[in-house]
This record gives sequence, structure tokens and C-alpha cells, in this order.
Amino acid sequence: MSRLVRIALIALLAAATVAPPSYAVDGPQTDIYYYPEDCGDEVGHKWKECGNSGWQMTGTTGPWMLVVTFNCETSDYQRRYYYGCLTGSCEISEAAWIARWESCA
Repeated sequence: MSRLVRIALIALLAAATVAPPSYAVDGPQTDIYYYPEDCGDEVGHKWKECGNSGWQMTGTTGPWMLVVTFNCETSDYQRRYYYGCLTGSCEISEAAWIARWESCA
């Protein structure tokens, strides 16, 4: 085996060992749970799984949203709460989210 072929094989093996896992290519898993204005159960669920850039949806949307983002590489997750839209200006605190549910009891 020539020296050039050996170097090429070593380079290919090195590249294969440092390549990111295929499931993490398209970013984190994201789940969005929708709730109605009044006190009620979940009315819809939108999600995107690890390694999948396409969204799936069941049900309908609602003004109250719980967004759970799961990091596919580290298994860390984050919860964010929204009222009315999915932009940073509509994000609410966890305390406001809890107060909403306590008012329903």
C-alpha cells in the first residue's frame, strides 16, 4: 500500500470518528403544547423530533403555549411559557404560567 493511500485512509477514519451524530443535524427536539383561553385541557400539540426538520401537528393552536426544547446531544431540556404568540415579547414567566393554572382550580 502506498504512502498516499495510507494517509488517505487515516484521514477518512479520523473524519468518520469526529462527525456529529446524524440525529443532531437538524437541531433540537421541540414540543409545543397549546391551551385555550379559558381553563381547559390541551387543544393541540406541535412537535419536531431530533434529526427531523419537519413539523408534525395534531389538534389546533391556542393562546397559551408551553414550549419544551430538548437538546439531542446532551439530553438537557428547557421549558418556556408564552401567551398569545411565539416571539420573545410574548414570553411569560413560569410564575405567571402557574398563576394561570391556579386560577382555574
